[in-house]
Amino acid sequence: MDFKLESNPYDKLVKQGPQSLTTPELVSIVIRRNNKDSNSLTIAESLVNEDNAFYKLASAKSISEVKAEGITAQKAATLLASIELGKRFASADAMFRIKFTKPADVAAFIMPQLRYETQEKFLVIMVNAKNKVVSVSEVSRGSLSSSVVHPREVFFAAIASHAEAIFVCHNHPSGDTTPSGEDINLTIALKKTGEVVGIPVLDHIIIGDGIYYSFAEHHCL
Repeated sequence: MDFKLESNPYDKLVKQGPQSLTTPELVSIVIRRNNKDSNSLTIAESLVNEDNAFYKLASAKSISEVKAEGITAQKAATLLASIELGKRFASADAMFRIKFTKPADVAAFIMPQLRYETQEKFLVIMVNAKNKVVSVSEVSRGSLSSSVVHPREVFFAAIASHAEAIFVCHNHPSGDTTPSGEDINLTIALKKTGEVVGIPVLDHIIIGDGIYYSFAEHHCL
């Protein structure tokens, strides 16, 4: 089942390891139909030949968003699954840490899940007394500019998980992590609610394009 051409991505992976492959080369291995499919690299390059195209692929949620000429629905599904696995692997190690020791730990944990979202998505990370992750819950998914979040939904998830404390996180699809007025007001409301129910909000993290904003780091919590 090996490729016959020494210069193809599969052969390159076997000899040099997956880290040596470009993004199009990795995609071409996932979508190739058989060991003689010489068009897979060309197709892959059409999917990720520009930064915007890469982001579009990374944020894809359906087969129709991945399908291109030469890609079957089955291969599109395989590619979607591979992308999702990559995101989960990227944050999996944080699940086994004893605790989050700083905001950067929380940001690194949630970055793969939120960085490529095209809509605002609000998540609650529930932790135990040692700041070890208990569970993660999506509370809201909004438009390109905002999401509707109510403290009721946030703390319902926290209470159901028997959380000792929570971190709340959301993304800005623009890539700019500057808090909006809505972000600030929501953070204040969540902090007050947490004090009442006995589940403190330890931080509110805003995820951008590879960067983050921490309300705790900026002494706004």
